[in-house]
Amino acid sequence: NSFCTLLGGVMQSFTPNGAGGFSPTTYFGTVLLSFVGGIAFSLFMFRGSYRAHHAGRVATAISATAAAGEEMKMTLVVRKDLKMGTGKVAAQCSHAAVAAVDLVTDKAFQIEQRGEAAAKGNEAHWAAWLAAWQTIGSKKVALRVDDEPTLLALAAEAKKARLPHYVIQDAGRTQIAAGSRTVLAVGPAPASLVDSITGDLKVL
Repeated sequence: NSFCTLLGGVMQSFTPNGAGGFSPTTYFGTVLLSFVGGIAFSLFMFRGSYRAHHAGRVATAISATAAAGEEMKMTLVVRKDLKMGTGKVAAQCSHAAVAAVDLVTDKAFQIEQRGEAAAKGNEAHWAAWLAAWQTIGSKKVALRVDDEPTLLALAAEAKKARLPHYVIQDAGRTQIAAGSRTVLAVGPAPASLVDSITGDLKVL
């Protein structure tokens, strides 16, 4: 129907207009609309095709992970020396979990825009890990460390292993000083990889 309407508009542009001839404004306007419409349609089809392709890749990765029996999880490492209240700890863990997911999403976007060259090591798997983690319930485990140096050492290990991770620094509005590093999120990633970083820590 849209094509027929467009064709009709083009044909009308060649019909006599008043005293004679056709209207240049109508003609060129129709041609311009046809050109823009064609580009928009092509982009729409490409985006749909790309999304289907990307979804297929993620589904394949999830299936492979499930077949291997590998669990996905995220650990949230909390500093006990800050003596944060229960509500404060919950808020900081929430910040860390959201920040880690945002980090993975941003990296996935970079890879989509720039190709696999934008990924280093395990970073190429982050999007699939996130999708698998969300599919199986987004498992999170809260752990504890005694001080900031230990927290930062774990973050450095996660960085070296190219695992998703994020350290939260508090704004200092309640309970603790501004800039305090409170929680480290590691993952979402295969449990074996996460445990290689935080597996020796005790549950909060």
